[in-house]
Amino acid sequence: MRVLLIVLLLAGCATTAEPVRVPVAVSCLGPDPDLPVYHYGIGDYPGATEAARLLAADLVKAQRYIIGLRGQIVGCN
Repeated sequence: MRVLLIVLLLAGCATTAEPVRVPVAVSCLGPDPDLPVYHYGIGDYPGATEAARLLAADLVKAQRYIIGLRGQIVGCN
């Protein structure tokens, strides 16, 4: 009888536990992306070449901002 009890106890120790997945409510929003500071349109007109350079730099800033906003939207879906 003791042998049977020992065998059953050891058999219980040999099994592996199944992982349990529990859903946890987590906020989908991260920190807001920083608003870009645009340089075109501030002050007097700088001339065509300088204006084009400023607009190109502002476009890159706007695209980075939009990518950050899209990342937040995707995280909430």
